[in-house]
Amino acid sequence: MNYLAIDTCGQAIEILLYRDGKTIFRRDEQGRRASECLLTMIDEMLTGENLTVGDMDYFACVTGPGSFTGIRIGLNTAKSFAYVAKKPVLAVNSLERLAYNNTDGSVESIVSVSYAYADFCYVAVYSPDGTVLLEPKCMLIPDAQKLVALVDEPSVVFADEKMSEIFGAKQANSELSLTRVIEKMIAKNEGVSYAVAEPFYLVKSQAERELENK
Repeated sequence: MNYLAIDTCGQAIEILLYRDGKTIFRRDEQGRRASECLLTMIDEMLTGENLTVGDMDYFACVTGPGSFTGIRIGLNTAKSFAYVAKKPVLAVNSLERLAYNNTDGSVESIVSVSYAYADFCYVAVYSPDGTVLLEPKCMLIPDAQKLVALVDEPSVVFADEKMSEIFGAKQANSELSLTRVIEKMIAKNEGVSYAVAEPFYLVKSQAERELENK
């Protein structure tokens, strides 16, 4: 089995290529935009393994919540590949992905937190088996901190880079979490057609918010 996974909705572009049990993971540490380097990074990874888009069995993409522009670029890329290769798309929720960092069998709940904009963050709570205990929400950071403090123990918090220190989160392993959530989705046959894969937005875009405030 082969698959290509793309995450362009966070602070750094991440790509995971899985080939018959071998995982190649790349993270752009230069702060470049997805429009500048995503296709180049993918091409380099595929070429390095003597693979083409047509060799993939799945195309996975983190569809949000997260950066509006990043989500659109990543998802459109995955959908285009899936269309050409006639293969399914795996639409990964960014907060669910964070929860898959957990390897502690003693916890009862996993809190996922990521930065949204201004003083807002995204938050969700999951059980260790992936059951949603609190649906993803966009909240003011202080309100999210109060909510996290009320989560029943034993629990663990995983957050993106911007929110990690604020919420006292455990260190996340991007390669592990992306691999684990994709493996779960494949096992549950959660692939969909490129035509129905959609971004997951919890808030309106900055342009829409600014227009409403005029």
